[in-house]
Amino acid sequence: MTEVSRIPRSFVAVAMLLATSAAVLLAAQWGRTPPALTSQLLLLAIAAVLSESFALSLPAFQVSLAFPLVVATIVLSGPTAGGIVAGLTFTSIQEIRQRKPFPLLAFNFGQLVTSALAGGYVFVALGGRSLADDGEVMPLASSQLPAAVAAVLAASIVLWGVNAAWTAYAAHAVHGLSTRAVLSSMLRHLPTQAALALMGLLMAQVIAISPAAFPLFVFPLVLARQVYQRYESMREIYLDTVRSLIGALEARDPYTRGHSERVADYAAMICGQMGLDDRSTERVVRSALLHDIGKLAVAPQLLCKPGKLDVDEYEVMRRHPSVGAEMVSRFSPLRVLASNVGAHHERVDGQGYPSGLKGNAISLDARILAVADSFDAMTSKRAYRAALTIDEATDQLLAGSGSQFDSTVVDQFLR
Repeated sequence: MTEVSRIPRSFVAVAMLLATSAAVLLAAQWGRTPPALTSQLLLLAIAAVLSESFALSLPAFQVSLAFPLVVATIVLSGPTAGGIVAGLTFTSIQEIRQRKPFPLLAFNFGQLVTSALAGGYVFVALGGRSLADDGEVMPLASSQLPAAVAAVLAASIVLWGVNAAWTAYAAHAVHGLSTRAVLSSMLRHLPTQAALALMGLLMAQVIAISPAAFPLFVFPLVLARQVYQRYESMREIYLDTVRSLIGALEARDPYTRGHSERVADYAAMICGQMGLDDRSTERVVRSALLHDIGKLAVAPQLLCKPGKLDVDEYEVMRRHPSVGAEMVSRFSPLRVLASNVGAHHERVDGQGYPSGLKGNAISLDARILAVADSFDAMTSKRAYRAALTIDEATDQLLAGSGSQFDSTVVDQFLR
């Protein structure tokens, strides 16, 4: 099945309608208020196109370095120019090489143009003045700056809001992600976007005075990207560490091979159903991957015992959440996950272990893990029993809802 065939037809229709509408709006706007074609506008357009190849990839979306350049274009030359420059960033060299499906490119174009036009309209409506009038570029006077700052901030919020709405729709329509989770994740970046918008205002003001000063703005943008890339590299090292720990556990207990990954998948699904943001989901997923790490301290013959555990053996097995939490807490990047690892066998009625926590004293993360872990354990073959069917495991979850398991989590999992 090709990538294009996996894109819902409804999304393709929306993408084509959005792109067509954006093109018509741009043409109409050009007819009413064509932008002055200045060297500064050309400089911003080229920089915006190039910057798209250096977008920052986040778990559910990308943060484009073109954003302050589009804002600078709006301030310099108005909404029409802002829409055109935004539209030029609809793809990148990487996406061309990867042959990104046309419906996605069309959606990108429409999304970017409508967002920029909306922001540009707000900028003008709030008294924002374009610095380029009749081909002559005039920087703002100091007395005009406060009003310009307010107009730019308002415009950036609208631009961000329209873009966020389209992004959330696409993430849900194409990838099945929760719109609430995507919007929540994007909302965390709104202060950064506002700061970048102010950089765009400053950029427009400075290049209105001297286009030769534009390179001064390139360095901080490149530096920000490098810092983020360094963070991503550390994140990959961290994830490799997690995978190594999982591999060590599965080498000791072949019956649980793939268990941690499946629990992580189930947990991610529950997080999506509950509308949790990306940061919370990532924390739950990582906790799921490590939830049984304490079994490294359990003898292999006990892990693989085909019969029922005796009292002493069961007591040893019951200690694995506490041991796992202690192991995880010793590694600083994982420390935040320790409480989840330690509580994944707690019950909402207080009859779980190791601490007998009850109700909301158990973190939501751990309550999600309990459902995901139990379901996969029940539907997997173990040394001491055969796997349950999906229906049988579902019945067990329903039977334990409100006592062993959080009823809301069970309901969301079984939806």
